[in-house]
Formats: sequence, C-alpha cells, structure tokens
Amino acid sequence: MMSRVRGVLAGCVCALAWLAGAATVDVVQAGADPEGRALSTGRIQGAIDQVAAGGGGEVTVPRGVYRVTALALKSGVTLRLDEGAVLRPSRDPADYGEEKLPVIGAENATNIAVVGTGVIEGGGDCFYDAAGEALKVRRPHYVIHFQHCKEILIEGVTLRHSMHWTCRLNACEDVVVRGVTIRNRAYAAQHCTDGIDLVCCRRALIEKCDIETGDDGICLKSELGKSVPTDRHPVMSDITVRDCVIATTCNATKIGTETVGDIQNVLFERITVRKHREATGKNPIPSGVCIAAISLQSNDGAKVRNITCRDYTIEDCYAPVFIQLQDRDSHRESDLGALGDIVIERLTCARSIAASQINVSAGGRIGKVTLADFDVRTQESVAKAPGSPKRPTGKYPDAKANGVMPAFGLFARDVDGLTLRGKMSFKDGGGSGRAALVQEGVQGFDDSGAVK
Repeated sequence: MMSRVRGVLAGCVCALAWLAGAATVDVVQAGADPEGRALSTGRIQGAIDQVAAGGGGEVTVPRGVYRVTALALKSGVTLRLDEGAVLRPSRDPADYGEEKLPVIGAENATNIAVVGTGVIEGGGDCFYDAAGEALKVRRPHYVIHFQHCKEILIEGVTLRHSMHWTCRLNACEDVVVRGVTIRNRAYAAQHCTDGIDLVCCRRALIEKCDIETGDDGICLKSELGKSVPTDRHPVMSDITVRDCVIATTCNATKIGTETVGDIQNVLFERITVRKHREATGKNPIPSGVCIAAISLQSNDGAKVRNITCRDYTIEDCYAPVFIQLQDRDSHRESDLGALGDIVIERLTCARSIAASQINVSAGGRIGKVTLADFDVRTQESVAKAPGSPKRPTGKYPDAKANGVMPAFGLFARDVDGLTLRGKMSFKDGGGSGRAALVQEGVQGFDDSGAVK
C-alpha cells in the first residue's frame, strides 16, 4: 500500500515542479472583480483557458471576494487561492445558465490542482430553506466535482456551505487531497452534504483533512449512475485515508451506500471522530452524534474486500462499527455481493450509544473479520435484553435501522472467520445487563489471541 501512495505523491510533486516554470496569470489582472460586485466567471474562466492553451501553468486568485457561477479547470492548470481569497457563488438564480453545476469542475483533464489557503463556497448558506431542503432554483451543486481526471492535487483550501457532496471525485486516478478544511452545517440544516466522496477511483490519498459536515464525512462509493451497466464499473482500489478529523451527524468514514463496482485495498488510519458543534434540530440521531464511526457495506452486488481501519479515536457516536452485507434490489437489480477480509484495530470510543454490529441478509455470509484492541464505553440502557435483531431487507442501510442489539459491545451474525485479538474492552456504561458479545451463525470464531 505505501509504495502505491509514494507513487501518487511523486507524480504530484513532479507535476508541481513542472508548473513552477510555467505561465502564471493573476485573475484581477485578467479583469476579475475582487469586490464581488460584477460576476467574475468569464474573466476567471478566460484566465484558465489562456493558461491551458499555453501548455499549462498557474491561475492565481488574490485576496478578495469573487462572485462566480461554474468554473471548468483544464489540463495542466493549477488554481491557487491566496489567503483571504473567496470564490463565492452568485446569489442570483438568473446568473446560472444550467442547474446544479459544480463551482469548480473538470472532466477528462490531467495534471490539475486546486491549492492555497483561500476559500471556495458552495451556496449552502443561501440556497437552503429552514428545514434543510435545497431550494428548487438554478444554483450550484457540488463545490468541487472532477470526472475521469488523472493526476489531481487538492491542498490547503477551505470548502464550505456546500449544496450537495462537497468534494466529489468520480472515476479519477492518482489523487491527493491534503490539508483540506470542510465546514458545512448539521444534517438538520443542510441535507446531503458529504465531505469527500471518491466514486470508482484508483490510487488516492486523503490526509490531514479537517471535516465538519452534516452528511457522511469521507465516503467511498462505486456507482457511476443508474444508467451505467454493472459490468461497466471499474474496480475501485488502492485508497488511503489518514490523519483526518471528522465531525458529522451521519457516518464518519464509510464504504457505501452505492456499491456496484468492486472495492478493494482500502486503508483508514489515525482518524479522530467528533460531534458536530452545531448539532441541533432534526438529525438522524437526536443527540446529533454520528451514526457510525466506521461503516463498511456492500449493498448492490459489489465485492468489498481487503479493508483495514486502525487507530481510531472516537469521542461520540451511535455505533463505533457497522458492517453489513445485503442485496438491495430496490436500488438496482443485482446479486448478493461479498464483504470480507476486514481488519479493525486499535479503536477507542469514549461515548457510544449502541453496540457495534455485523449483519447480513438472509442466506448471505460475511468473510473474515478481525477485531483487535477495542476500548469502548456504551451508554445504552434497556429494560431487558432483546432477542435476535432485524436482518437487512433492502432498505437504506445504517446502524440504527436494525434495532437494539442483544449485546452491549458487539453483535456478530453469519461471519466465516471472526477473530478477536489483544485487549477487547467493552464497558456497559448504561447498566443494561446484556452480554458484551453475542454471536449468531458465526463459524470459525477465534479469540485465542485476545487478552482474558
């Protein structure tokens, strides 16, 4: 895994070294208005087009507030936002020729970058109603959306007020997202604002990002759209997410929900999970904590395998771990996929409402799962231990959908090879009186390496 990450980093370093000697265009000198009075889309796009036509280089955005609609990045171009620079979507729907375009987009581009210490906004501070629903007017959609691009660097910038997924990279390769700050409101105020979504990508590194958002924090998906046949989805592979802080009212780190193409070789490590600072209103969990810190799913036929999650520090959550395999024909016709070869190790959780769970549709089996060195305090109290919990039935999958677990620490169902290692500490902080671990249909259980 590390050799692949070094390759991604080396490619981006070489690209930036080449750009250092290339053309530079200042958008103010190109006629953009730093006071935000005039719409600057045309002037900034003209600068991008000029640099791209000259073989590549850098477009710089000095301090100021620039009113824009949708900008298209081109091959060989770095967009650099200086400290104090803000790209702010127009508040006037009449300025938008098409609906739901990203503020910064790119398609079939190579060697592109968005860097600096400035801010890109998405319009979520003005195009949402009081109930958290997006207004049905011409407006932005994603903040950044790159499709079928290669050699991408997104570094240092702040992305905020998204209307939809904040940063979506779709079928991209050789990606680095580093040191990015994302700020969106809680789910009650802004629905569907995932932080970073990778869709059918290969060779990607996400590191040192600080994300606070209403929907999922960092999410890996593998569906290019319902109109794309299942066999046209490439394998998503070689993804590393590390050293990130995530505060969300949905899931912190997630594989799913859309899982059509196969996903393999994924590493999440050194992740801190916190509660959103503005978690008021009607959120998925009434207390405003995240649904699951780790959510690993296959719902639409994908084979999801070789997944490692390690060194998680969780302050608050509903459930620390949610692993689920189901056949969700309500989304698209598919066979039951596969989910296994999962390692989750060195996880601490100060406050969990509910137990972790491993669940599967009737007739399915989950492959090898190894859990090591857990320290979790669960707060849930129940009048009596419930019986066997619900199985997934094709509805939207999340940790709260299957009811109360019969264990306060971990419920595991239909796993072929469940291994526990190290110190597995579960504390019944709610005094529920349930067992720490309950298994159902598990074969090949091994706790010989666990500290007694």
